[in-house]
Amino acid sequence: VLGLGGMQLMPILIDERHFMKHEASESLYTEGAAVLASFCVDVPLAFMGAAFQVLLIFAISGMDSVYLPCVFSWSMLLFFVFDSLFGLIAAVAQNASQVQALASPFLALFMLCNGFIITKPAAPRFVRWVFPVCPNAYAMQAIV
Repeated sequence: VLGLGGMQLMPILIDERHFMKHEASESLYTEGAAVLASFCVDVPLAFMGAAFQVLLIFAISGMDSVYLPCVFSWSMLLFFVFDSLFGLIAAVAQNASQVQALASPFLALFMLCNGFIITKPAAPRFVRWVFPVCPNAYAMQAIV
């Protein structure tokens, strides 16, 4: 769920980059100031939203609170991995449609090969290389 949320934010990153380029070319501020402001505002806000989402889902699940630190830490790590991956893809892409096309294969592959939907023993031989690089597989293995 946390990985899918990043797909919605990538077009917003593209639009913000467009405005930042125009404003920086007018010497209103530097690119470094825009990056620092985005980091100081967007990252904590996204972290709080993701943390609230994980805590809400955990509360609804009815699991014992002993498992909360493990589930929360792995979920937040997974959130930061996907947020960084989608930020990289948004930086490379030229527009919103290209960013969606570039990110969809990564997200689909990581969601399918997480060890729950497709397990490593049941995976075809040509797909087994995905499991060592899939962040969802590590999180699923650690939580379960």
